[in-house]
Amino acid sequence: MNVQIIGVDDLKAALAAVGRDAPKAMRAAARQVARIAAREAKALAPVRTGALRKSIGQRETRGGVFYAGVRKGVFGRTRTGRPKEPAKYAYVVEKKRKFFSSAVERVSAIAPAEYLRALRDALAKVRRVAHG
Repeated sequence: MNVQIIGVDDLKAALAAVGRDAPKAMRAAARQVARIAAREAKALAPVRTGALRKSIGQRETRGGVFYAGVRKGVFGRTRTGRPKEPAKYAYVVEKKRKFFSSAVERVSAIAPAEYLRALRDALAKVRRVAHG
């Protein structure tokens, strides 16, 4: 899958204007984009038992990267008492239904706008502080 982001020049200009506060603003925007992606994937996920949908979420890695995906762990039990572990079968469901790829496609269209909004908010804060 290829994702094309439009508006990179605007993003670069906003980054240059914000300066020091850019990393904080970018982290906030990345967090928001990951939340939106998880919400979209959850909405598009097929429901048989609900375990797959419950397991979808977003988190941040130690390196500061935000991502949305299927969390590891047990999300309920079958009628026979076996644990439901969606992380073990989510890729099979994705192959058939493309729920996560569709979510990523939808979010990639709004991601640049989210980043620009976060940077503009940071720029507005810098301006307010500068003008007292």
